[in-house]
Amino acid sequence: MLVTIIHLPEQPENIPVEMGIVIEIEGELVRVQPHQHTACTSCGSSQICFPENKPAPIIEANLSQKVNVGDLVELKHQVTPRLFAALIVFGLPVVTMLSGVLLGLNATGSESQGGIAGALAGLALGLLLVRFVNRLVKTNASLRPTVGSVLDPHTLTPIENSGD
Repeated sequence: MLVTIIHLPEQPENIPVEMGIVIEIEGELVRVQPHQHTACTSCGSSQICFPENKPAPIIEANLSQKVNVGDLVELKHQVTPRLFAALIVFGLPVVTMLSGVLLGLNATGSESQGGIAGALAGLALGLLLVRFVNRLVKTNASLRPTVGSVLDPHTLTPIENSGD
């Protein structure tokens, strides 16, 4: 009998976390401008997060502890909502586009014209649905990231609370 043992790699201690600078505090909501991590320089998608000629997008997060404007903070994200968001953003337009192709083929009987028109209509519907879902998600506080530790800007290590 052959037994295969699978060893999962250990999680590195210095996993890049999302960090940002608090720019506004409004009740239990904090607006944070993302801070570019060193890992971002090798990421091919970094232009989405940090566009060259525009400011980085502002992230709204739930306040979990006392912070001040200008603090460098760690943002904690739940894994499930991020996976769900990726599924919606990338999967929904594909599903509606394929549905549009099938409906276009059945409605016109023409493979090229009906399929193309259906695909474009399905893609447009999918993108509109993504925009609608985004507006719903944006208002749901449980899906927002939470402010974690306040970080020392020089060492990027958590600063101990001084009892404030």
